[in-house]
Amino acid sequence: MVRVALVVLCALQVTMQLYVWIPIHDAVSASYGGQNMTPALSAALFGYAAGFLLFGPVTDRFGRRRVLIAGVSVMAVLTFLVPFATTPALFGVLRVLQGFAGGAFSPSALSHLGEALPRRTATTAIGAVSTAYLMAGVLGQVMASVVTRAWGWQWLFWISAAGLALNAALLAPVMRDERSGNPGSRIVSGFVAQARLLTRRDIAVPLAAVFVLMLSFVAMYTSLAVQLVDVLQLPESTVTTIRLAGIPGMLVAPFVGSWVGRVGTETGALVGYVLAAVGLAVEAVGAGSIPVIVIGSNIFVAGIAIASTAMVTMFGDRAAPRRGAGTALYGFTVFLGASSAPYLAHALGFRPLLGALVTALIGGAVLAASSRRVTVPVDATADSG
Repeated sequence: MVRVALVVLCALQVTMQLYVWIPIHDAVSASYGGQNMTPALSAALFGYAAGFLLFGPVTDRFGRRRVLIAGVSVMAVLTFLVPFATTPALFGVLRVLQGFAGGAFSPSALSHLGEALPRRTATTAIGAVSTAYLMAGVLGQVMASVVTRAWGWQWLFWISAAGLALNAALLAPVMRDERSGNPGSRIVSGFVAQARLLTRRDIAVPLAAVFVLMLSFVAMYTSLAVQLVDVLQLPESTVTTIRLAGIPGMLVAPFVGSWVGRVGTETGALVGYVLAAVGLAVEAVGAGSIPVIVIGSNIFVAGIAIASTAMVTMFGDRAAPRRGAGTALYGFTVFLGASSAPYLAHALGFRPLLGALVTALIGGAVLAASSRRVTVPVDATADSG
């Protein structure tokens, strides 16, 4: 389906902007007199997480299509403007706003897929979007390295802006809302409903589990780069190849969507978390062996992909008819974890980090599996897709 393919491509493009800063840090810093640009470059992560919270109720109020197209279009403009920032402070502001605008995408897109597609088809499509989120962490860095070496870091943002604008233009005519929003509701009431979701055990408990998903993903890959370069003394080109070698594990998500629909989101999440923990344990045992690291990383990212598919479906279903609010809470928590990951990765060595993440993932498995959906009205259940 063209619509689903464009949504997945847009998910990849939007999320890649959160990770492109990692390999271009030195080049950008040189352009600003050698100043440390890490806070300004990584600021998009915080803006993206905050955008989730705002745009969840907004998309419930104004409709999925309108909010998604507007958010991605504004993100394209801000992405184009980033290289023109004259000071590090302005650069950081533009990155925050860029991430914030991008935060409109996921609550709108995930809610749209849950409403517009049959249940099993929706879980498969959501799985494909989850795969795009994971692949963005690798492909964003690879693209940034290649473009920066060829033409300079500025062209990375200009090319990305063109891609985002084109994607929004292609989506606009093919994306139709199953519901055009609720004109009678107030956005404030959407935030109140979002806050009320936090008082429900079937929402609050799995949120704690969600925090460790992208935390473990980003922390592992951040620490892995240090392990490969500083400990194993591998060249950067080999490090890039090893990163790309984990992509096959990510591709499992679209194919487990129907399975998650059959066994239930709790069981799907449990399997995903445990599989991810096993993958990290394999990496820890074989930290000095490239083949073992590649095998372990594939098991790990496959588990993260399965768990992500199950958890985002879980939050959309449980929050219905406030799907936007539910997926916003999910996304905010996921990227809050991602924002915290570099600090954890730099505080611990490779093996100690993996040990801590294995423990966190096992804890997440217990929380996700033990949570149960509260009783909801029949009409809300029907709305969940």
